[in-house]
Amino acid sequence: MANYYATSRTNYFHVTDEEAYQKIAGRLIAEEGITCFDSMEDDGRILHGFGAYSSIEYLPLPSALEDIKTQIEIDAVFDKAGNKILPEAVDEKDELYNEKGECIYYHGDEPMSIEAFVEELQKILPEDECFVYMESGAEKLRYVVGDVLVATKNEVRYESIGSFVEKTVKALLGEAAQTKIHY
Repeated sequence: MANYYATSRTNYFHVTDEEAYQKIAGRLIAEEGITCFDSMEDDGRILHGFGAYSSIEYLPLPSALEDIKTQIEIDAVFDKAGNKILPEAVDEKDELYNEKGECIYYHGDEPMSIEAFVEELQKILPEDECFVYMESGAEKLRYVVGDVLVATKNEVRYESIGSFVEKTVKALLGEAAQTKIHY
C-alpha cells in the first residue's frame, strides 16, 4: 500500500462575524498544519483564505477539557439528562451540553470532514459571497483525485474529478460509454 498525499486550498472570502469565524477556523486541523492567507483590504474588511499540504478536517467541539472548564465559569454546562455539571466533575464526562441542549463537548477520536466546517461557515457568509474548498491528491500513480466544494450562504455543491470525467465521457460518447481512470 502506498500513502495518499493531498494538497488543499480555499478561495479568498469574507464573513459577516469575525469572532464567530475565528472560533470555527480555530478548530480546523491538518497533518502538516494550516497556512492562513488572511489580509486586510483597503476598506478594513478581512479577506480570509487557507490551505494545507494535506486534507483539512474539522473538530466541531472543543478538543480540550480546559475549554469546557473555562466555559463552566462563564455559562452553565449540563450532562445529557440536563443535570448541571460542576467543574470538578467535568473530567468524568464524555459528553457535555449547554443550557440550550446543544452538545459542546464530545470525547471522540475522529475529526469531521471539511463539510462540517462549511455548515458552520454558511451561517456567517455574506449573501453575495462564496466559499470554495479544493483538494487534490494521489496515491502514487494508482489514484490521482481531486474534489471541489462550493458553498454560498444557502447552498453547497460538490464535484469530483472522477464524476466530472464520467459525465463528460457519457456526454461526448453516449450513455453506454465508460472509461477507467484508476487501477
